[in-house]
Amino acid sequence: MEVQDFVEKLVNEIKARNAFGKVLEKVRENRLRWDIAAREIIGSLVEELFRTCFPEIKLEDSVKVEGKGVIRKPKPIFGSYGQYPDIRIEKPWKLAIELDNSGRRNAGSRYKMALVKAALNVLSKDWDYCVVLFHNYGGKKLEPYLSGKTEQDILKFYEEKLKTKIYLFED
Repeated sequence: MEVQDFVEKLVNEIKARNAFGKVLEKVRENRLRWDIAAREIIGSLVEELFRTCFPEIKLEDSVKVEGKGVIRKPKPIFGSYGQYPDIRIEKPWKLAIELDNSGRRNAGSRYKMALVKAALNVLSKDWDYCVVLFHNYGGKKLEPYLSGKTEQDILKFYEEKLKTKIYLFED
């Protein structure tokens, strides 16, 4: 299975299960931060899908979710301890999965920051591919602003040159 096929299956599962809706429920019910709830829910979904797609690979040797278990240290970059994606898949390919959201802030600014952060995963050479799962639930829709020529050129550059793709989930 190619990395793109796995990611498409994951995105479809997130939509079918309303995973980001469940993240918001967990945030409200348990007074958790969005990132903690998202890593828990999306991380479990990644683990489940990985088991189905790669039964021959030990899950604990490949899938790591921030906040669960021991993770390998990435190479230092810009004086920090490197890139720690929210979810990492180390086998059969090195895939970083970043979870981000707009919250009540400016969705466009947060979206741009998510792209910049994601690019460092691949540029650092710690990861071969990066996927950003961006949840916009702040009210103002972002989708209409993604179809401009400049925006499309940037997203194409990210996909082709940086092996990074961002998926938008809007409520």
